[in-house]
Amino acid sequence: MYRVLVVGDQNSVSYQRKLKEFTEIEKFFQDQAEFRLVLDPKEARKLLFYDQPQILIVRTQFLFQYGIETMLEQNPVLKIILSSNDSTLEHIVSFFNQGICHYIQEPGLAYDYISGIQKAINQLKKQEAQFELKQVKSAEFRNYLRQKELNELVCGSLSEEEGARVLSEHLNSHRLFGAYGIAVFELSENRQISAEELENARQAVFYHLQQSVLQNGILFFNKEKQIVLLLAKESLFSSTDRATARTVAVRRIQQLSLSYHCCIKAGAGSCVESIEQIKLSYQQARQALHLASGFSKTVLVDYTQYGKNVSGLSIPAQLMKLLKNQIQNPSGWADALSQLSAHLNSQPVLSSDHIQYAAFKILSSLDQDNDDLFKQAIGLRTADDLFAMLRELGQSPEDASNSDSLINRVAAYLSQNYPDPSLSLNKAAQSVYVSPSYLSRIFKQKLNLSFTDYLVKLRMEEAKKLCKQKELKTAQIAAKVGYRDASYFTLCFKKYFGMTPGCYRKTYALKTIGMDE
Repeated sequence: MYRVLVVGDQNSVSYQRKLKEFTEIEKFFQDQAEFRLVLDPKEARKLLFYDQPQILIVRTQFLFQYGIETMLEQNPVLKIILSSNDSTLEHIVSFFNQGICHYIQEPGLAYDYISGIQKAINQLKKQEAQFELKQVKSAEFRNYLRQKELNELVCGSLSEEEGARVLSEHLNSHRLFGAYGIAVFELSENRQISAEELENARQAVFYHLQQSVLQNGILFFNKEKQIVLLLAKESLFSSTDRATARTVAVRRIQQLSLSYHCCIKAGAGSCVESIEQIKLSYQQARQALHLASGFSKTVLVDYTQYGKNVSGLSIPAQLMKLLKNQIQNPSGWADALSQLSAHLNSQPVLSSDHIQYAAFKILSSLDQDNDDLFKQAIGLRTADDLFAMLRELGQSPEDASNSDSLINRVAAYLSQNYPDPSLSLNKAAQSVYVSPSYLSRIFKQKLNLSFTDYLVKLRMEEAKKLCKQKELKTAQIAAKVGYRDASYFTLCFKKYFGMTPGCYRKTYALKTIGMDE
């Protein structure tokens, strides 16, 4: 309800008579506004200050006595409706310039007052809507800043002082804690839900986790839309507490997966004792998540426990240090791998779990924060697979002569074989005697394109040339550039060029006609 203050004029009998007609006006606005009639100007001034009405109906004398600017300073949302018997244009314009909302020429009809009050109400509603929009945008911007700061914190982009500030702001506590740990959750869709339903499930899971951690942690999304939990306590988890927490977490993740018909995986990093080490726990949690994603029945992998599940295998700290020191030295790296090979061959049992564990530990010790590498590690099965990956890791993609030569050889191979529908990264890698993952990295580093994007670009440019040949049908063009399905080719063409092959042909034909003329 809007509050309307009507100020009478004791010196104007006609104006007082007009105010008696306000009964009808009040009935018109009974669901929108409540009216208060005051004859004493001093009392009206008090009400303006204490009651803060949104709409004021007055005569000129009251405005001259107390000033429009003063009233608007005290109540910025106030809408003033002025009633006056002065009809000169200059008089009316001067009051509008000072900020009145509506002007009524006396003697005004009830309709004039109704129009003025309705105009004031409409302006108030518009202001309220704009204010609410600003509040929403402000909240969205604050949330954006929060997500940005927290992502910078876990990625190690903030100084210890800045990190302490972020933690104290976003934790429901004004003190910092003695231990921190990171867990990362990822939701993936299955056949039962759509992408929109998956996003709704992601928000719901976020809410459930938020209720669980309360004031002991912070939840936010990273760039991959994974849910990141930064847990902070006086002393995080003894070994017994951590085992209990894992059991509870696994049960809860399974329940949420069933409730929202999606697949939820999680990885937990180790506990760290300083803000600077939070980055380490985050990397470990991401790596553990990759491992969880590689096993269909595993919903949670704890970084600190993964090695313990692979009994009988340990890599000496001295050997790990040698690997870390020699990765940039080709000859030293080869020697380090020889020592690693001898150590692994001396093990009585070397299963695929042992191989994955060895890869996991080595990549972690080398500070390789590369998602593709950890995904590759999940698929390792034999010692040969492990050493193939490690040999590539020791190669220097930055060596311009080697990598440029490799790119040129692959480009030549693709130029000859792009019409083959079965052409793939694996085939291209075999043609130049490198692994698919290494070739993929070289493409990304040298061309800033993935292998697939490069192949699509090559095929689309060739298809564009073929479209200029009128005798070829779309299906024929598709087959000539490596697409078995003409409909899928058309979709790819439209995505790349913004138009279908048919539209492109018409555009080219029109241009050709224009040139001939």
